[in-house]
Amino acid sequence: MTKAMADKQQLFLGIISGQRKRTHAEVADRVARIAGGLQKFGVKQGDSVCILMRNDIAFLEAAYAVMRLGAYAVPVNWHFKPDEVNYVLKDSGTLVLIGHADMLHGLRGAIPADVTVLSAPTPPEILASYKDRPRSSRHAGFRHRF
Repeated sequence: MTKAMADKQQLFLGIISGQRKRTHAEVADRVARIAGGLQKFGVKQGDSVCILMRNDIAFLEAAYAVMRLGAYAVPVNWHFKPDEVNYVLKDSGTLVLIGHADMLHGLRGAIPADVTVLSAPTPPEILASYKDRPRSSRHAGFRHRF
């Protein structure tokens, strides 16, 4: 979101996720702060930043912050296994991986040493809504037909 858009709509509701709500101005402020933090880690125009998060306000804020810097936001499917995440990180040439804290634990050996990992807290309601879902279910119920 651009600063002009935020100034124009700052009092209007911007994003709702469960019981959490943010105005356009709040989102713009958080995006600016995240972008500033990414710059301190060396992210600049043309770089890639991977985002490994579930559907959450923080995902949107991280993606907007990356784009604000002119960098590429590379969403990583949270169903991916560690070797698949490793492939995306290497293939995209990412400098930074932003992820929900609970999703990063099983990836320690899969993250290249030159990638900076930024952990974002996972909101309790997000954790609860995914609690009974398996981490990797992308092939569940799939049958080959020939």
